[in-house]
Amino acid sequence: MIWPYIRPVANPIKSFYKRNSRNLLFEQFSRFGLAINRIYENRNYDFRTNGELEVIRKLKQLNPEIILDVGANEGAYSEMLRGNFPDSRIMAFEPGKEAFKNLESKASRLLLNVYQIALADYSGKGNLYQTGPSEHDSLLELEGMNREEQGFTEVDVMTGDDFIEQKGIKSIDFLKIDTEGSDLKVIRGFERIFAKQLISVCQFEYGYANITSRDLLIDFYRFFEERGYVVGKIYPKRVLFRNYNVRQEDFLGPNYLAVKNDMTDLIKMLS
Repeated sequence: MIWPYIRPVANPIKSFYKRNSRNLLFEQFSRFGLAINRIYENRNYDFRTNGELEVIRKLKQLNPEIILDVGANEGAYSEMLRGNFPDSRIMAFEPGKEAFKNLESKASRLLLNVYQIALADYSGKGNLYQTGPSEHDSLLELEGMNREEQGFTEVDVMTGDDFIEQKGIKSIDFLKIDTEGSDLKVIRGFERIFAKQLISVCQFEYGYANITSRDLLIDFYRFFEERGYVVGKIYPKRVLFRNYNVRQEDFLGPNYLAVKNDMTDLIKMLS
């Protein structure tokens, strides 16, 4: 630890900064520091560069049979999955009308099973709110995101447990979730299958949308740890598995991974 050596210098700087915190120069410096922190914490939604693709490549050792892409939008992620898992059964879910049309147009070429439904923690009907590009569609009315709401449409909603029971699916090798703040609700919709550890790996998002949903990172940790999973954050070169700390509650996200704790070889490889 180098902090004991830095402290004698850092403390006077901190005191000086606090006394002048409203200084315009310091304000700009603070914004620069926040920008650097976002880069360091991998606030990057491009799966080609943020570490998601690296995770997928390492998951090849699982030879996954069943993959679910929840919140598939127009199918870019599903296409990446098919390129890495040519023999897997990939099921893609997208409730948005226009996005689903584009997803459906790729289904035959990519050998996808596509479903125009939203997965959540209940089955029935729900409102899908549009706020700009279709990748921002959400079952939540997202607040403070500087996006213009364009209305909502009613969509079919289903729990993951009900869906897999209906389809006769016994287990899931990889579950990817990207639902603009509803990720924990999707996860809770798979309660029965998670309780039996019949999902090997789950990727989910945690970010600014969770301020609206009121689902904190600690809630994800509690859900998974109580069911025998370990949680790690995805970075470009590795997944950092670690115990929860309140300092991680920064809403920067974007992507986390939960892995069954008995899959020690895979956890080591991902790390």
